[in-house]
Amino acid sequence: MKASNIKPTSLYELGRIYHRQNDLDNALKCVEKGLSSFYEHGERKYSKYYLLISKVIYLEKMDKNLEANETLESMWPHLAEINTETQLNMYEMQATIYNKLDHYEKALKYAETGIDIARREKNYDRCFELWTTLGVSYKNLKKPKLAETCFKTASRFEKKLRKKYLLPTYNYTELGKLYMEEEKMELAENILRNAVKLGKKAKDGLRYYEALVALGDCLIMQSKEEGLYFLKEALKLVEKLSFAKQEVNIVLKLAKYYEKKDSIKHNKYFARFYELSVQLMHGGEEKMLKNNTLSGQLAERKTAGDPPDS
Repeated sequence: MKASNIKPTSLYELGRIYHRQNDLDNALKCVEKGLSSFYEHGERKYSKYYLLISKVIYLEKMDKNLEANETLESMWPHLAEINTETQLNMYEMQATIYNKLDHYEKALKYAETGIDIARREKNYDRCFELWTTLGVSYKNLKKPKLAETCFKTASRFEKKLRKKYLLPTYNYTELGKLYMEEEKMELAENILRNAVKLGKKAKDGLRYYEALVALGDCLIMQSKEEGLYFLKEALKLVEKLSFAKQEVNIVLKLAKYYEKKDSIKHNKYFARFYELSVQLMHGGEEKMLKNNTLSGQLAERKTAGDPPDS
C-alpha cells in the first residue's frame, strides 16, 4: 500500500474539499500529511507535485507569501517532470506572489510565459486567470491603460470558462479597483456590483470578501451610506469563516468610517482591531500594529488559485 501512494493522493483530494469549504488550516494540514507520507519510489509520482502546488496555493491565501514562494522555488528545477496543468498553476502562483512581494516586473514575465502556454493548450480558465494577474501587475506599475486591456482581454474567455463564477469575480473586482483609482466611480460601481453577485454564487470566501470590500469602499467614496452594508456583510463573512487577517482589515475600515461620526461605534471597532492584532502577533503572524495604525492597511490579496484536478 505504501508503494501505491494512495494515502498522499487521498490526502490531496481531502485537502481540496477543505479548500472548497474555505477551511484553509485543515487543507494545509492534509497537504503536509500527504507530503510526509509520499513514497518517492512508488506509484502516482504526479501526486507529489499536486500536493506541493496545493501547499503554495493555501499558503498564499493565508498570506504566508515567503513560505509559499520557498515551496514554489523547490518545484521549478523539476518543471520537466510536471504536467502542463500544474505548470500553469505554478506560473500563475509565481506571478501572484511576486505581485504581493512588490516584484512587479518579475510577475509580468511569469504571467506572460503562462499565458503563452495556456493559449497553446487552449486552457481558457488559466488564460482568463493569467490575463487578469497580468492586469494586476500593470495596475501596480501604474500603467492603467495596459491593465484595462489585460482585464478586458481576460473577459473574452468568459463564455468558455469551466468555473463560471469563480474567475470572473476576481477579474471584475480588479477591474473595479482600477476604475476606482482612475476615479471612474460609476463604471467601478457597476463592475463591482457584478463581482459581488458572482462572488456570492462562487462560494469562495476570500474572493467574495474582496468583492464586498471593494464595492463598500467604492460606495463610501461616493458618500453613499449603502457602502456600510457591504462592509458589514464582509465582516459577517470573515467572522463566520474565521479569517482573522481579513477581519482585522475590515474592522479597521469601520473604525475609520465612524471616527468622526459615532464615537461609541468607533471605539467598538477599534477595540476589536486591537484585540485581533494582538492575537495575530502572539500567534507568530506578521506584526499588525505599526506607527500610524489607523492609516495602515493590510496588503490586498491579488488572487486565489485552485489546485489541479487529479
